[in-house]
Amino acid sequence: MGEALAEAVKARPGRFAMDVLDVLAPAKPRWTDHLAHLYEPTIVHVPWLWSAIYAATNSPLCPLIYHALAGQSLVRRVVAAAKAQPPDVVVSVHPLMVRAAVAARRQSSFLADKPIVTVVTDLVDVHRVWVADGVDHYVAGSEAAAATLMRYGVASQRVARLGIPLRPEYGRRHVPTTPPGPHDPTESEEAKPASQTEMRRRLDLDPELPLVLFMGGGAGAGSLVKRVRAVAALAQQTGREFQIAVVTGSNVRSRNALEGIAWPLPVRVYGYVPSTADLMTAADIVATKPGSVTVSEALAMGRPLILSRPAGGQEGGNIPYVVQGQAGFFAPSPQEAADAVALLLQQPDLCWEMGQNAARLGAPDATRRTLDLIQSLVTRPSPS
Repeated sequence: MGEALAEAVKARPGRFAMDVLDVLAPAKPRWTDHLAHLYEPTIVHVPWLWSAIYAATNSPLCPLIYHALAGQSLVRRVVAAAKAQPPDVVVSVHPLMVRAAVAARRQSSFLADKPIVTVVTDLVDVHRVWVADGVDHYVAGSEAAAATLMRYGVASQRVARLGIPLRPEYGRRHVPTTPPGPHDPTESEEAKPASQTEMRRRLDLDPELPLVLFMGGGAGAGSLVKRVRAVAALAQQTGREFQIAVVTGSNVRSRNALEGIAWPLPVRVYGYVPSTADLMTAADIVATKPGSVTVSEALAMGRPLILSRPAGGQEGGNIPYVVQGQAGFFAPSPQEAADAVALLLQQPDLCWEMGQNAARLGAPDATRRTLDLIQSLVTRPSPS
């Protein structure tokens, strides 16, 4: 998230600069620093454990306990960074850093009176660890997230409902404005340079075949192999022609398994990719686990979603958000995912309509609006 904001700042030369500091990855990490990096292996191998941890720690007491154990170490790192390069605004994009930023401001003259902005990266369900007395402004991903922050005691005037900031390329979406006709499955390539058809050509995919994009987040979670197998079987069962792209992230085991299968249709497997914007542009359907950032990216791109079981915790609320917004389906099993894909491929008008609903739920301008908020704090005169 910090990188997404920093990239967008580069497109605004001369306005202000942004430095990204990963306080949770020091040169000499303490044992508590490793806790933040256990999330991905946990949601891949024991997702039920993450659900239990999330529920058990979502209380006012647990953030205080964590801050007592690890907080002062994090605070010292923030203070040292502020001394090396004094900031005008502090922006926190990680839940474990919110209290550290507030405490660092109390201890450092380089941070005194500097506003603190917390960008919440949970789309709907927000953990209490995001909330700390002393944060000046919160950026919420949705009305539901804003309501949760206020239920935790944050004043309404301190919450900006802007959406989750994404990399700039997700704000340059190509959403067809008319349903596909019987002889015109895609909008004219001349409508926009990066149309769906043109992007498929750039990615060396078949420009004429519908594309189903599978993802499992950075960790490649969500039973990717089983779900892709079930959807690929549609090619033999129905005779329908389409293609599949799969992003496995850091999950090497899933990538090797997928690459070793003899598929009955075109399947392209990717490992880690720095941005999925091009693949989403090329896709007709995005099938993924309901992570907040991935869901926000697909909505910003106007792509219908097929959501697998959540990893637990903060992902659960994203499912009704998408389904009730008629922007996708919840398909907890591989067969349900195959049924949802079959329905959307059989009914292009429904696929188009869900894409339009996704675009209405999306916030492709969230990054720009968040930077506008930050810039207003940089340029605002200090009180006498």
